[in-house]
Amino acid sequence: MRVFPGISVVTLGVRSVERATIFYESLGWRLSRRSSRPAVSYFHMNNMVLELRPSDALARRVGIPDDPGEFGLVVLGQHYGGADSVAHALERARAAGGQIVTPIRSLRTGTVQGSFADPDNHVWNIVFNPQHLPGHDGSLSLAP
Repeated sequence: MRVFPGISVVTLGVRSVERATIFYESLGWRLSRRSSRPAVSYFHMNNMVLELRPSDALARRVGIPDDPGEFGLVVLGQHYGGADSVAHALERARAAGGQIVTPIRSLRTGTVQGSFADPDNHVWNIVFNPQHLPGHDGSLSLAP
């Protein structure tokens, strides 16, 4: 099995979820009811999800320093249909030369996740979330 060649979630670490949410809503983007401001906001995109999360919380979640400098923190996400797929994707990334940033872990919600960095330190969060299952093509959509 290969690592899925796509992105299901782009997570932006922001200083203020409320301010960033207002900005993206002003662009005409559709906010999901699954959002729980001020903790996190989700926007529907074409077969993807934009997630806004406080940058310090995002950095802790994936195990990296919270120091994006003058530019923001971005984490790319891939959702898989099962926990075994998450483990496989992380192992595949490690074998290819990536660095495991956050080892695989299970959360109380049933979510299983881990993260790796590519050779240029771009962070990918690999996730199985039983409430956010990807489509057969890897796309992710949240309830409106």
